[in-house]
Amino acid sequence: MELKIRNGAYIADGIGGERRADGAEALLERALFRLSVRRGSFPFLPELGSELYRLGHEKPSARAAAAKLYTAAALAEETALTVEDVPAPEVLSLLLNSLYAMDALGKSPKLCKPVFELKMMALSGFEPDLTCCTVCGGEPEEPRLHLKQGALHCSGCRAALGEGISMPLDAACLAAMRHVLYGDPKRLFAFRLAEESLNRMSAACEAYVLTQLERGFRTLDFYKSVRCMNEPS
Repeated sequence: MELKIRNGAYIADGIGGERRADGAEALLERALFRLSVRRGSFPFLPELGSELYRLGHEKPSARAAAAKLYTAAALAEETALTVEDVPAPEVLSLLLNSLYAMDALGKSPKLCKPVFELKMMALSGFEPDLTCCTVCGGEPEEPRLHLKQGALHCSGCRAALGEGISMPLDAACLAAMRHVLYGDPKRLFAFRLAEESLNRMSAACEAYVLTQLERGFRTLDFYKSVRCMNEPS
């Protein structure tokens, strides 16, 4: 039986102890721990953990194979598990590029997060249409994104799209989102936005993800709690 861990801490059981897992759930807990811990973190257990943190230093063409190798090595002692493949190399590449942008390029998480969300949705088949106003076909002067339809529209064309929430954008925000969807993938993070435009992009991308997938994310809640603690009051 294994203790359950989330975000680096044991999960309380509500009666003064820690929650435990057994069976398949315990196997999953051990696998998550072995994959998330950096190998070499425990001097007396040098083989514990993974080297997935090294993926950012691998050539893009070699990352999928390296990810499979590092994952298999980390889970070698879990004989009930077999690593057959690491799916969606394009998603893995997006994740690594996002981490690299924050670590090596100095891009802020506030910028990298909406870029990752928007591009991830496109790779997953939920790409919004930001080419022109879906209703009139023109370039919106007051652009808005209809979350349910995934459609760009003018403020004056809002009624034609029916029920649902539309998020306000602006010209700079729209240009950045188009850059993410239609620009050179190698220059995904090569742009800057003023604070107000970045706030609009961040709000729109997050709301679009939550609307299209029809669910919330505990990791998103955790990210927001950490961000709030680090923001000046």
